[in-house]
Amino acid sequence: MLILLWGVAACSGYGMLKLLYTKQYRKSLGSLLGFAYTFICYSVMLAMYYYLPFGMLLIFLVLPLWLGGLCIGVGGYHIALYFLCNEQLEATYIGEQSSYGGNGISVQYAIFEYTYAQKTYHEKSMNSERYRYLKTLEKGRCYPIYINPKKPSCFLVTKRIQLSDVLMIAFGVLCCFLPFL
Repeated sequence: MLILLWGVAACSGYGMLKLLYTKQYRKSLGSLLGFAYTFICYSVMLAMYYYLPFGMLLIFLVLPLWLGGLCIGVGGYHIALYFLCNEQLEATYIGEQSSYGGNGISVQYAIFEYTYAQKTYHEKSMNSERYRYLKTLEKGRCYPIYINPKKPSCFLVTKRIQLSDVLMIAFGVLCCFLPFL
């Protein structure tokens, strides 16, 4: 258990520092906040383990609360994007950007070019899109997107609340109530 706590704290700290070093936090503030939240939570759990009597028992009570908070934060962030990106405009589809993870898993983001308030933006979408959906889009053609008027570089291609976000929030609420059952 102790090795797991050290591992998660180190990985989340590394992810947070990498986002800060490459200055990607401007586009993915949610990722930075997630890494920071995880780093702080697991660092506090390590301190509890070392400095409090029966610290390991306290970790088993507090861990579901922190895990639930993280799940609620991720699901809530995606649902908040749904409400923040409320202005529709036409944008030109440029292509997609793929990010590859382990075990052959890839995530695709649509890249669009659009003009808002006399400024041209060339940005990728805030949420990943299905590969099958992106293959139906033609490069150079205009499609409707939804932008955040306060931060026009943030946009969504498809405006929908996904079932996975609702399930993530439900799982987070369940985790928060788990220690009290």
